[in-house]
Amino acid sequence: MGTLGGGAKAGPVIDPAQQIPLAAFIVRWFSARTVREAALRGAVLAGQMKQEDAERQATEAPGVYQVLIAGPDMLPFVGADQKALKEGAFLLTKKTKQKIPAGSVELQKAPDGKKVLAAVFSFPMKTASGETSIAADEKAVDFSCLVGGAKIQAAFDVSKMEDKQGRDL
Repeated sequence: MGTLGGGAKAGPVIDPAQQIPLAAFIVRWFSARTVREAALRGAVLAGQMKQEDAERQATEAPGVYQVLIAGPDMLPFVGADQKALKEGAFLLTKKTKQKIPAGSVELQKAPDGKKVLAAVFSFPMKTASGETSIAADEKAVDFSCLVGGAKIQAAFDVSKMEDKQGRDL
């Protein structure tokens, strides 16, 4: 188990009966400025986006917390019911034990429209009462998602997720 972009720790999904890896996923805190800027820079370098478009998009905050799941084999997400994905995903703050349910999920697909490249889960930044859903003094947040009978989990050390502008969630 290693540290991934955005401070996530994730490993392969394990079949408890056989104790063998079934699939490995990368789980990233995708709404972080640092991660968004890196993805946009990659798109520019790959010729998929113009520099000025990337710069404009980099300044646009998503307004929600986003967690991305990607991997070489996204088979569990192919044909998955988006409503079920949304209902099976949440963030859990360590300090307050607040469970933040996913507000939406978007499956990013290849140009052919069949192959799933990634799943992006969005979570509200504010509670129903208008408070920030992840408090400034929160140190860790867990992500959990159920898909195709598998549970994907990642732990984020949000106390270390900062850039020059401050907290980077």
